[in-house]
Amino acid sequence: MLNWVVVGVGDIAVRRVIPAIQAESRSHLYGIVTRDLAKAAPWNTRAWTNLGEAVSETAVHAVYVDDSGPARGQARVMREAHG
Repeated sequence: MLNWVVVGVGDIAVRRVIPAIQAESRSHLYGIVTRDLAKAAPWNTRAWTNLGEAVSETAVHAVYVDDSGPARGQARVMREAHG
């Protein structure tokens, strides 16, 4: 099982990415990173406001970053820091 964290809940994440993760039998929506935790509530999953906290969990295998919003900058910093 591949545990996914989705960073940002923009239109593409909501309409395409999250449904695709949920439809794939070998994938699991492990959590969502968003500035507004209430936006993660519809998916009944873990939620964080900080990307670093989310990816520090050893159960996280993959991260999708919705590149259209503020999460992009935070993800870039994480990527540069951790390769």
